[in-house]
Amino acid sequence: IGYKTEVFDQSKTHRTVTFKPNGGSGSDVKITTPNGLTVSMPKEPTRTGYTFGGWYLNSSGTGSAWDFSTDEVNKNITLYAKWRQQYTITFNSMGGSSVASQKVYDGDYVDEPNDPTRSGYYFDGWYIDGELYDFDDRVYDDLVLEAEWTKKSTSNSSNRYEDEEYTVKFDSNGGSYVYTQYVEYGEGVTFTISDE
Repeated sequence: IGYKTEVFDQSKTHRTVTFKPNGGSGSDVKITTPNGLTVSMPKEPTRTGYTFGGWYLNSSGTGSAWDFSTDEVNKNITLYAKWRQQYTITFNSMGGSSVASQKVYDGDYVDEPNDPTRSGYYFDGWYIDGELYDFDDRVYDDLVLEAEWTKKSTSNSSNRYEDEEYTVKFDSNGGSYVYTQYVEYGEGVTFTISDE
């Protein structure tokens, strides 16, 4: 009686998933899983100064993260750890009430905080390098935002604009020159219309 020996070739029924820490702790991890099934998630690596952001099919971490509950493995693949760096946003209220700092991931946005208060001043906004900060800008570095203030007048008015003087210029559109006027809030502008 002859016997036929068959060698089981696991490569035909199983697939290997290689997990690369991509700058994080530890070395590559290889997990073998049956073809067409999901794969178990390995222990998350760590990296100083970064937060782990999932496993991706490319080292740059673009596209969608691998979904370990639904994504099936149909061939040998390599998954790369994605790392997200956090930046600190510091609010210097410049003499006003304190505003808590924020931790923001790279590429995300700063949450605009409630306006600080300062006795005797109006809050004019958050500035960086002398320019009003745009909270629609994405963050890619640590930031220090400084409050700017306008001093209130000694009057009892609650309307900040009542304390200001305004400049009114006239464009005569080819006619005779009309002098610039400086008026207080709520005052009228006076000028003479000529019939000539």
